[in-house]
Amino acid sequence: MRILTCKPGHTLQIDLPQRQPDDLPARHLFEQGPIEIFIGHVREHEIKIAISCDPRMTVTQQPEGR
Repeated sequence: MRILTCKPGHTLQIDLPQRQPDDLPARHLFEQGPIEIFIGHVREHEIKIAISCDPRMTVTQQPEGR
């Protein structure tokens, strides 16, 4: 599980690492269950988010304006 703190305008991206086999069926990425996104603590300009997904997937955060 990855825990992130986001601010308004930030973007989250859930993707596969670049070195996955081309023939990897999408269903294999969901064998352990769906992607889960939990919205935790919310403040005026900040949100704490927890993301649970297959370990072969990557979660990246991009600040506003990228």
